[in-house]
Amino acid sequence: EKKRLIIDYSALLPKIPIPKLEKDWEWISPANITINPVFDSDNIYLVSNKTFTCIRKNSYKLKWSKSFQNAIINIKLLREEKILLIDEQGMQYLIEKAKGHLLWKREVPVQISKIEKQAPDVITIDYIRDGRLEENYYVTVNKNIISIISGEKGEVVAQKDFQQNIDFISEYDYVEKCFY
Repeated sequence: EKKRLIIDYSALLPKIPIPKLEKDWEWISPANITINPVFDSDNIYLVSNKTFTCIRKNSYKLKWSKSFQNAIINIKLLREEKILLIDEQGMQYLIEKAKGHLLWKREVPVQISKIEKQAPDVITIDYIRDGRLEENYYVTVNKNIISIISGEKGEVVAQKDFQQNIDFISEYDYVEKCFY
């Protein structure tokens, strides 16, 4: 009946992190990015109309760049260090990741149903895939503002303003804990 708490265990538990938006680096593209960036464990891949560019994630330096006759509208990262590109005419190109060499071009066009739209409406950050978190978060982009919203409460937990509008943003990189 007269027990009292001698040790407060809650002070010993680690604090659960809440996502923040911080800028670690910045790379200014010499041309406008025209579709959402994609990435793998080593590189970030950007498209600027007819130019496909590879940037190293660890140094953020240009690794290689390749130009095409038509605008690139879709990128698919494949196994075995290969990338499939599709241009606005539906032509397919298989690129080798390490140096950007063209392995083949398929002259028979694929039917393009739709071009990827600019910045996705909502990007999810899944707490199962990011073990630091205890709940899901959602990221929205509105002009030049990125917001992180709590999935449980719907409250904005972090927000970052940029000088320029955000036309494209990648999915969440669960390894590097960032967006491109």
